[in-house]
Amino acid sequence: MAFYQIVRRVLDKNRADKLAKVLETDIAELILGSGADPSLLATHQIRNNKASQTKEIWYNNGNSRDAKLPKGIGTPNRYFQKDMLNVRSSDAVLDVVKRFHTRIGEKTSIVATKLDKPIYKPRGSTEASPSTEVASVVSLIVLSCDGKLKQNKGSIALLDGYEKYSELLTDLLAMRKDDIRGLCKNLKEYNRLLRIYYDWRNSGIGSGGVSGYIDWPEALPKDLEWCGYSSLPEEFVEMAWFVPQVSPGDVLSWKASTPYKAEKNNSSIPFSGFYLTTMVASNEWYASTSVKELKNGITTGMVGRNSLRGSEYNVDEYKLLTTNLSQAFSSPVIDMGPTERLLYSIDQYTQY
Repeated sequence: MAFYQIVRRVLDKNRADKLAKVLETDIAELILGSGADPSLLATHQIRNNKASQTKEIWYNNGNSRDAKLPKGIGTPNRYFQKDMLNVRSSDAVLDVVKRFHTRIGEKTSIVATKLDKPIYKPRGSTEASPSTEVASVVSLIVLSCDGKLKQNKGSIALLDGYEKYSELLTDLLAMRKDDIRGLCKNLKEYNRLLRIYYDWRNSGIGSGGVSGYIDWPEALPKDLEWCGYSSLPEEFVEMAWFVPQVSPGDVLSWKASTPYKAEKNNSSIPFSGFYLTTMVASNEWYASTSVKELKNGITTGMVGRNSLRGSEYNVDEYKLLTTNLSQAFSSPVIDMGPTERLLYSIDQYTQY
């Protein structure tokens, strides 16, 4: 079963180019103010040379851990950009996303699990930390990218092979008191442990025979010996980072349980696009805290205010949308059609 798909030219290139320029200008104005020069986003060197009061401009309250435009991940706290909302809920995009849900054996009554940010990685952006999502599918509508080289262009990299060993790796990480970031940071070591497990399993003892290893390998947790994994592939293949080749207008979708990261960008062309994170609607979803946080963000305009973290993620965006608090926030719910209302759980599916 494929763990990702690419559908080409869901948006035509001219539209993707226009949306990329609008997004770049929008992010520049969000961070630097109205009429800001988008070239300031080009590299961190230019920012430092041209922008006065660098900490105050790029970091909220001078705190580098609360970056307005994080240097690595490249996802500014922008949630209500109109083009982004409209494109993500368009029939063309949702049909593609639903197609991938079907490919992985799921229904197409899908909901967004959160208000996603855009991705914008200009030249000089560093590699983001690998992550997974608590959802079924992550999709990215690509707006701009440099497709000449596979790596270090700010693009999305997926951990190929992880899905094949996910059940075994889940147990192995738990027994070693590690997590996905630890696995990705020490990928060579985890490939080595998987190889040892395969050698043991295929030696005879691990597969019910009488030859091969006499004792359980010391490198592996003892409790792992008694866990059976019927879904493992016959032959061991190392996990490795893989960069799907995308072009502006393409939609890339992958299983949310697959580790992914946005690579550093050494290209003069920014990598940008709109994320959409989805799962199948269920009674559990509609009763969850997550759906309450999602609806609260859409209706109030302040994302994260009532989250479990108790944070306010988009203070600058909120000020922009309310003209520095002189006018009320205009919720996008007012203009949402039936499809959008279902996607963002304003309305519920009658069957799912």
